[in-house]
Amino acid sequence: MSFSVLENEVCKISEVHNFTSIYGSSVDELVKKGIEHIMNTGKKITSRAGSAIQA
Repeated sequence: MSFSVLENEVCKISEVHNFTSIYGSSVDELVKKGIEHIMNTGKKITSRAGSAIQA
């Protein structure tokens, strides 16, 4: 598997049953995806660290 394919698999957002999973290969990528999700949907997020309306 090439790195670009792996990167595409790891850095994605998946929505299933009103639950959104944000995947990232680093903390920076997770924060970026979290901010994008909030800006695009306006929905609060919940993580293992707690909930937030902004990342």
